[in-house]
Amino acid sequence: MHLFWFASTLCAILAEPISAVDKCLSNDSDVRNLTDRYVVTLKQKVNLTEHILHIESVTIGRTQGDNLRCEGVVRRYEMPGFKGYAGFFSKSIIDRLKENPEIDTIEPDQAWNMVLPPREPPRHRAGYSLSLISHRRIMINSNEYSYDPQAMTGTYAYVLGTGINIRHAEFEGRASLGYNAVNIGDQVSLDVNGEGTHIAGIIGSRTYGVVKGCHLIAVKAYHHPHWAVVSQVLDAYIWAANNMIDSRRTQKGVIMLPVTGRFSKALSKAINSAFRDGVSTVDCAGNKNKEISARPGESSYAITVSATDESRRRAQFANWGRGVNMYAPGTWIVSTTPRSKHATGVRSGTAQAAAHVAGLILYFKRLHTLPDAHGTKVYLLRQALDGVVQEPDGKRRPFAYNGSGR
Repeated sequence: MHLFWFASTLCAILAEPISAVDKCLSNDSDVRNLTDRYVVTLKQKVNLTEHILHIESVTIGRTQGDNLRCEGVVRRYEMPGFKGYAGFFSKSIIDRLKENPEIDTIEPDQAWNMVLPPREPPRHRAGYSLSLISHRRIMINSNEYSYDPQAMTGTYAYVLGTGINIRHAEFEGRASLGYNAVNIGDQVSLDVNGEGTHIAGIIGSRTYGVVKGCHLIAVKAYHHPHWAVVSQVLDAYIWAANNMIDSRRTQKGVIMLPVTGRFSKALSKAINSAFRDGVSTVDCAGNKNKEISARPGESSYAITVSATDESRRRAQFANWGRGVNMYAPGTWIVSTTPRSKHATGVRSGTAQAAAHVAGLILYFKRLHTLPDAHGTKVYLLRQALDGVVQEPDGKRRPFAYNGSGR
């Protein structure tokens, strides 16, 4: 340990007022102001608890005259292969952290702008998507879903996002509250945005789901309808990965990450570490109609999905390029909404496309003994319909398929 690192500053420590901690926790949920907010990862041999205790001894509750300053660790992260924390730190503290040999990476916290696709005119074939992923040929006049009933139960989807209306009738009591990373310790995960409930319905609702009997676990990663904060998304992701590993669900589970943004070293590192422990992660390519040369999280282990319309043409809003692993239906998708126990609605986006693939991963894991996350990804891509979706540069990408033989 390098406990001498901050020794020269200890004489300046003041007593920690409770109000300072309260202010930090309150400001942590403010997506409008990310000033002095950072995410830090540690090298693996470092003792996280000792490191954070030492950092806190010189940061939390520091004052400057009569002005209370929010500074210190707010969130801590730990899972197999990954350690870190997030908090409020002044430039002088960050400069010292950069010299600390225990530190692996430091990055400013950031807010990801969740760009929604433009509104589209109604389609005549709303409800087409399950037919599209279960037939090699497009069924012009049919929404038939061809699937193996044995694949419908016994699996777990961790749905990161805005929460889930777990009382929706379509979930038949299979949805539960897992964790709320927006308000730490608060299990009230109301989905006021609706995106989380819609995505959960695509994965596992009775009528609209790819796997109609799976368990759905709500992991609230953001609340604002247009913004997600990386430190909160990372907190939600690590809880989901740890819960899946501790519950021995890696061979029957998936993490659905329906948000994307600029590169985050910490999130990429977490996804890669979870992958090595068997955790399958699906994320979305984004809705900006631009080429992505690398995956949104820069993680080579996440399965990144972009969107098509009902004719397997790339959706006009969908990102494309070698950062995309595969395509799935993502326009005019009917699914559950949180307004009531029976409410449904239509949404479009690469998150909707990714939800279909998250469902397919559970489908394949239930039917086959897939050894780990790598084997799952290989099998998923092997089953896909190769070269179906043409991109603007002329290259073709695979389209999701459940291998029904139809």
